[in-house]
Amino acid sequence: MDARPNGEERGGLAPATWRWTRRLALALLVGSLGLELALRLVGTAAVDGRLAAALASFDRQLPWEVADHGDSAKDEAFAHPFLGYETVERHEQLTGQLAFLADLGPAREAWEAQHFVVLLVGGSVARFVGDPSVGGLDAMGAELRGLPALGGREPYFLSAGRQAFKQPQQLLLVGYLATLGIEPDAVVNLDGFNEVALGSSNLDYGLHPIWPSHYHAAHLGGLDVRSAPQVEATARLWNLADRARHIGRRARSAPLSWSVLARFVAAWRIERLADAAERARADFRSARAADDGWRQSEALPAPPGSELGLTQCVDVWRRGSLALAALCEGRGIAYLHVLQPALGHDGSKVPAPEEVAILAAAEAETGWAAAALAGVRAGYPRLRAAGAELAASGVAFVDATDVFAARTDAIYYDLCHFHRPGTELVGERIGAGLAELLSKRQSR
Repeated sequence: MDARPNGEERGGLAPATWRWTRRLALALLVGSLGLELALRLVGTAAVDGRLAAALASFDRQLPWEVADHGDSAKDEAFAHPFLGYETVERHEQLTGQLAFLADLGPAREAWEAQHFVVLLVGGSVARFVGDPSVGGLDAMGAELRGLPALGGREPYFLSAGRQAFKQPQQLLLVGYLATLGIEPDAVVNLDGFNEVALGSSNLDYGLHPIWPSHYHAAHLGGLDVRSAPQVEATARLWNLADRARHIGRRARSAPLSWSVLARFVAAWRIERLADAAERARADFRSARAADDGWRQSEALPAPPGSELGLTQCVDVWRRGSLALAALCEGRGIAYLHVLQPALGHDGSKVPAPEEVAILAAAEAETGWAAAALAGVRAGYPRLRAAGAELAASGVAFVDATDVFAARTDAIYYDLCHFHRPGTELVGERIGAGLAELLSKRQSR
């Protein structure tokens, strides 16, 4: 027997109210299932792509100097007394190489007699080309192996490229390694992009282009946030980013991970947060512009005017290479300087549709990518001209800006980095240039 008073039903609701509640719940359920089915018909990939793009938008909204750049602990950077900054990964690699040489002990001389050691320095492109898994080192080794100038020794590569390194960091790194007892038979310096792209970005911040990349080093020296408005805008950005990541994690985790509708709603919510982040980012930029400058710029002011600044970028690159060539020559080390290719430089390649989209996205931005692309377009002709001057002065120089000229497929995945077979093509060009240099040195 129903013990509820007359006129009441479950939850203390009147029968009519309860019926309408059930109908509404049923309508919502049917509607949700209909939307779920419709989105599945449209395609889960489209929804997942929208969610991924919404989350990725926060990488663009967060100013670099307050963003989290490491995908893992291995990518974490720390201030370095000689190089500006260093990553955990490269530091561990260096200590491992030193331990390897120490473990050789008396056998080190015999090991060196069997190996021709090539040190590859530069920025992140040098790092990627020097990754044993992408074919660049294999292509280099194929050009060098069996070369009479090697005297039967096997090529042995030390990959020392570091993210965002630019001259004079390569010069300082080679000198630093030499003081630690690492003296290769040859040094290959693969660079150029960072000098004009990151150098131009430094200029935008009022910093001299010779300083390490502001985006990568400023926060390590406590130079990123200096005023209360910047602190407030930074806090808003981090809060919005945390909320977006939380929504994204929930949508991709059980029990919601099965639902395309849940991921669609999550993408919509994150897009609204991204709009708010854009406003916070504008506040951050305004506060930074109104601030009293960075301590770096007080130590070494940037040259006035973008034209003179770009000239400084190229001059630093050229002088750094001359100094590195002299350092190597004085120690009997072969030195090869290679100008890397870059998307956005007219001599690189005809852009594939995917690469056209990369360029369009960079042009549409107002931050780092736009400054980098402008630096490449204005700076690469000057780098090539300065490279010709280096060659005329006796520096072994290879202009590899045209290494992809015959390719019609998409090689680049951003303004300077490229997929395999790009790494193999660059490795082959480096290996051929180094083989030519070593053969000339042998015939002296």
